[in-house]
Amino acid sequence: MNGDKVTLYENGDIVESFSLSVDSPNSQSCTFDFSDKSDDTYSYCVGLSNSTGFTRSDAIEVTVI
Repeated sequence: MNGDKVTLYENGDIVESFSLSVDSPNSQSCTFDFSDKSDDTYSYCVGLSNSTGFTRSDAIEVTVI
């Protein structure tokens, strides 16, 4: 079953969330745009939810230099 909402977390805080088109069993995709980030290391993960629950990805670290 597809997710109907995706949420982006940066360092544990929600920075963006939006609805997805549900078209099970086809795959889904989305993009997040970043700009003007200060030099630092950031931790990102995404959450996906639907009527049956919520799941969150493992975090990745991104270093901006």
